[in-house]
Amino acid sequence: MYNRRSQVKEPVTNYILTEEIISDIFWSGYGLNYKHTRVVPSGGALFPLELYGVIMQDVGKIKKGLYHYSPSLNALELISEEEDVFDITSYIMMLQNLENTSLVRFTTSIFSRMTFKYDARAYRYLLLEAGAMLQNISLVATKYKLVSTCIGGTDDNKVEELLGIDGIKESVVNCLLLTRDGSWQ
Repeated sequence: MYNRRSQVKEPVTNYILTEEIISDIFWSGYGLNYKHTRVVPSGGALFPLELYGVIMQDVGKIKKGLYHYSPSLNALELISEEEDVFDITSYIMMLQNLENTSLVRFTTSIFSRMTFKYDARAYRYLLLEAGAMLQNISLVATKYKLVSTCIGGTDDNKVEELLGIDGIKESVVNCLLLTRDGSWQ
């Protein structure tokens, strides 16, 4: 926790993630643990969140593209390899020193998974869950000397269109950029 960073000073322009890093990043966010429950707490164990990621460069068997994470399989499902998914400047507003991001990760929520039980309080609970998820991912990113930057400034409509979700039943909750920093020893 002492070494966790969210600010990039000197982005590495040619850094490529490994399959192990990608797997660990997604698993630490919402994967299954040894008890077959998720690695983050969830109100009522209802797990309303979904994870998506734009992998910016080919990584071994994983081709660059937009993916959805399947916790039950601990696997990425390719959604798109179209060039528009890599234009992060079109859907993220603040990119100072983050232009060379290796992975853009989105969390969305399917609200009905919680609202049937918690009504208006469901939103509060899913935000707590999303925060726990971000913290897990940030700590794993630190293990690999990556900088994890949470971004609140997204064009939600464009992100939801990119992900193929409606913005009503399922909507974007947060965004996390992972980047290597050359100034990090």
